[in-house]
Amino acid sequence: MDTLDLQEIPPAMKLAASSATGQDRRFFHALFLLDARLGRAVREASEPIIAQLKLAWWRDRFADKPENWPKGEPLLEELANWGGEAAGLGALVDGWEVLATGQSLSASDIEGFVGGRSAAWLALARALQPDIDDKLAGRVDDAARLFALADLKERGVPVPDASSPVSGTLSRLPRRLRPFSVLAGLGQRALRKDRPIFDGFPALALAMRHGLVGR
Repeated sequence: MDTLDLQEIPPAMKLAASSATGQDRRFFHALFLLDARLGRAVREASEPIIAQLKLAWWRDRFADKPENWPKGEPLLEELANWGGEAAGLGALVDGWEVLATGQSLSASDIEGFVGGRSAAWLALARALQPDIDDKLAGRVDDAARLFALADLKERGVPVPDASSPVSGTLSRLPRRLRPFSVLAGLGQRALRKDRPIFDGFPALALAMRHGLVGR
C-alpha cells in the first residue's frame, strides 16, 4: 500500500479506514481512494465530456476481468485482490457520472449516485465476507445511503427529506465492516444536524464510538 497516495482520501474516509482490522484496511483504502479519484475526475474537468472520458476508462476496467487489467497502476493492482467482486465498482463509476453533467439532479439522478455507492460498498463487503446474507446486505446498503446523501448535501445538492435510515437507529455491522459503520454514523449526524461530515474532534469522537461498537 505504500505505493498509493493515501493523502487523496478525504478525512472522513481515512478516519473510517483506520477502524479496519489488519489486512482489511488495504481493501478500504483502495475503495476510498477510487471514490476520491472518480470524484476528482468530475470536480476538476473543464467540460463534462472530459470527466466522462476519464470515468469511461475506469468503467471499462471493471467490465473486464482483473487478470486483463493493465499493469503498472497501483490502485488497479489493489482492486484486483477483490476478484470477481470488482465488477461491482462499475456502478460507482456510473454514480459519479451523474454529477459530471453539471446539471441539476433529479430524484432518479440522486438515486443513481446513492445506488453506486451502495453497490461499491456491497462489493467490498462480499469480497471480505463471501457468505454475506440479505439481511446484512441491507444494513450495508442503509449505511452507504446515509453517507452518500450526506456527501451530496455537503456538495450543495438538495437531498430528499429524512427517510428511516436517516431518522432511525443504525444497525450494527460486523467487525470487518466497521469502517462502514463509522461513515454511516458521520453521515447520519451530518444529515440530522446540518453540519459537516468531518468537523475535527466531534467527528473523531463519534468515529471512535462507531469503530468500537459498530453503531
